Amino acid sequence: NFLNDLDYQNILKLIDKNLNSNLSKKKIFDPPHTRRIVCDISLDDIPTFDVLSHNVTKQIYGKIVNPSVSIIKTIPKNIPEHDFPGDNNLHPDRYLPNLKIFYFPFEVNEKSGPFKFALGSHKISKEYLDFFKHNKDFVFDERNVKAKQFLKNVKNFAVKKNSVVIALTNGFHGRKKFEIMKDRVHLMFTYPQYTFLSMLN
Repeated sequence: NFLNDLDYQNILKLIDKNLNSNLSKKKIFDPPHTRRIVCDISLDDIPTFDVLSHNVTKQIYGKIVNPSVSIIKTIPKNIPEHDFPGDNNLHPDRYLPNLKIFYFPFEVNEKSGPFKFALGSHKISKEYLDFFKHNKDFVFDERNVKAKQFLKNVKNFAVKKNSVVIALTNGFHGRKKFEIMKDRVHLMFTYPQYTFLSMLN
């Protein structure tokens, strides 16, 4: 129940317009395991999320950082789904605090590819830094045996419609593999403007 009824209906119209219009600037990615449609949108079109983003970035980063926002529709191709590193396996995005906000307009249950996260794995500890600094094989996800120390408490975030998930994705995260042929739609807020220089400043 993140959005009120009016805002929820408006976001559904925005999603439908962008995913189904031939005029929108859609990008289509077609790897072997899923088909993904990505539409970049403006934060100006979704003012409720502007407030959320500003509040969250101020708490996490100590200042307001503006996001890049995309509508993403993921369509499974095959069940069972094969491994695809950087998507349906546990991986960190980068090794500095990396915020992502996910808005799910529709329900995502345990079988339709929920977001998953290894709780506590976002903490930048000595062990965490060693994992990156002394990684001889340059494999920075769950395929690396040394990643097991961060994967002791993995939780799937199945959600009801109109839900928000906020995560620090420098921690180990991913999408659980699809177990049913059901499309998954979400808005994703990322913060590429927050860099190492941002930390120094």
